[in-house]
Amino acid sequence: NNFRRSARVQMLFTAEELRNSGLTKGHIGSLSFDITTLGASADNDNYTVRIAPTNLSKFIYADFISADFTTVFTPKTYTHSASGWQEILFDTNYEWDGLSNLIIEIAHDGIDSSSSARTNYTETNYSSVVFEFNGTTKSLSKNRFNIKFKQVFPVQVKWTATAGSLFLDETATIPYPIDTHANKVYYRAGQIGVTEVIASIA
Repeated sequence: NNFRRSARVQMLFTAEELRNSGLTKGHIGSLSFDITTLGASADNDNYTVRIAPTNLSKFIYADFISADFTTVFTPKTYTHSASGWQEILFDTNYEWDGLSNLIIEIAHDGIDSSSSARTNYTETNYSSVVFEFNGTTKSLSKNRFNIKFKQVFPVQVKWTATAGSLFLDETATIPYPIDTHANKVYYRAGQIGVTEVIASIA
């Protein structure tokens, strides 16, 4: 939203809606919005995304919920393109229990200019949104942005090589524990010749 100086919104998604969209218990690694226009600027400063579980099935009052939020996208400048699905990759994956309703909170600065990106939305049958602009009056709405969530499925990587040749640090002072998960290891040859390093993914 670049039509105003700032914007904040909380959107509620029921567990049933999340499951119907294909989500299962596990890590959520990103969300995406579907836009059709660029707006006055492609950038928004202090863009922040937080997620919290909730027992609410709808917003009752035009007020933000204070819940146990996890910041999944820390404040920074976010840049979108002119159209299509805009994916926001989380800095920290959110672990969903598969049962809880979720509140997605997004806040950012704007440039108080001529227009915002036009974002596609769907009218829900309940009050699914609380929003405010410029830190003023809060409002309820049934019009919720169309959002796609993407799950991240953890991958276990285990390494095999000549004993004593794999390390967890680039200075080769911390040996890699055999048969344990590590996304990255460092190799230091212990002998002359070619050594095979094998990564097993599960």
